[in-house]
Amino acid sequence: MTRILFYVLSITSILSFSTTENLFAQEDKSLDHYVQADELYKQKKFREAIDEYSLAISYDSLQENFYLKKARCQVVLNEFNNAIDTFVEGTRRFPENGFMNYQLARLYLRKDYFKEAIHYYDESFKYLSNPSQRITAKNQIIMMLFKEEEYDKIRPHIEDVLSVADNNYIALYYSAKLHNMNKEYNDAVVDIKKALNYVPSEKHSQTARFYYELGYAYYNLEEYEKLANVLSKANYGPYKKLVAKLTPEYKYWIALCYFQIYDFDKSTNLLFNALKQDQSNLKLHELQIKIAEVTSDKSEQIRKAYMMIDNLEDKQMKAKVYEDVANWQLSSEKFQEAVVSCDSALVLDPYNYLVKYTKAVALFKQDKTDESIVVLEDLVQYNGLDVKTKSKYYFTLGIAAMKENELDIAINSFKSAKLDKTFKVAADDILNYLTSKGDSM
Repeated sequence: MTRILFYVLSITSILSFSTTENLFAQEDKSLDHYVQADELYKQKKFREAIDEYSLAISYDSLQENFYLKKARCQVVLNEFNNAIDTFVEGTRRFPENGFMNYQLARLYLRKDYFKEAIHYYDESFKYLSNPSQRITAKNQIIMMLFKEEEYDKIRPHIEDVLSVADNNYIALYYSAKLHNMNKEYNDAVVDIKKALNYVPSEKHSQTARFYYELGYAYYNLEEYEKLANVLSKANYGPYKKLVAKLTPEYKYWIALCYFQIYDFDKSTNLLFNALKQDQSNLKLHELQIKIAEVTSDKSEQIRKAYMMIDNLEDKQMKAKVYEDVANWQLSSEKFQEAVVSCDSALVLDPYNYLVKYTKAVALFKQDKTDESIVVLEDLVQYNGLDVKTKSKYYFTLGIAAMKENELDIAINSFKSAKLDKTFKVAADDILNYLTSKGDSM
């Protein structure tokens, strides 16, 4: 029995020694390949170096550097998919290697694989010790989530950045932007003002977006004096169009457009808001006066016009009086009567495009949108119309088509309406809305 036990122990010792010896041999081979790979890397023989790093990993897969250096060579050769595969294998074995997670996230971001990039940046934040890299990881997540419009996921990542560096101007900018989107304008002002203390450059190209968010908050808080001081600093590059929307001039052009198509309520509201910003703007006051004149009581003029019609024999003159009556009735919100007057005028003058337009608007006001669209589609085909008139008809057709959810007709109509300045601003405004609506569907 003693001999048997001694024999078993001897065999076990031999096997253990053999296994240990084999492991050391594998480690030696792994190290040899690793050293050879490093030498090849120095010689810029990246393909051969990759092969040697692969052999090193095959003999010893528990060395983090092997994966990092192999992936480095693959990146140099622009073999990004292969580098991703190497890092994925590495992070499976070393999930808490912050740098490996960070580099893998960068590669996924390079390929616009945002979901994967966000995951690995988030992992890297947990394990990296370098504050700069941790901040960069989270800021990249914030920017990707904004791009993907996943706004409800952003705030915790902003808080993570600010927990590391409460003066990080990038995180503060996006915090303010998010506050503005959520109508938390006072909070937006606080964050953007703090961010501006740390922006490293005073160049307009660097600061315009910060001042725009500040201006947007002031605009919605109706702090117009502060807004006026900020707008010039935001009026740069791609922010010029956005800044324009915060000005009384912008509202004036849209108000003028809606005045032209008999939408006096919308025009009046726009003027009211514009005058809150600038009471001294003469154009705003002049348009207010025009609206008051057009919408004043026309009962007496209409009564006298009907008396005149009864005594007129000239068809053209009679048609012109019916046209005037129809316009007065439309301005007085007597839409059915306006349609009747238009029809009477068209019996006498069937190709009168001004009367047809009045009829189209009156039909629209009665929610007879389909009939209105038919008339407007006929009008925009008229030859010889001046640019302003044709733009007006296209804009009205766009409004009617949008109400019927005929978005293709609406978009094409608004694009055509942009030919005249009177309708360009309002048409662009609606096109931007329709485009953003289409993108979110």
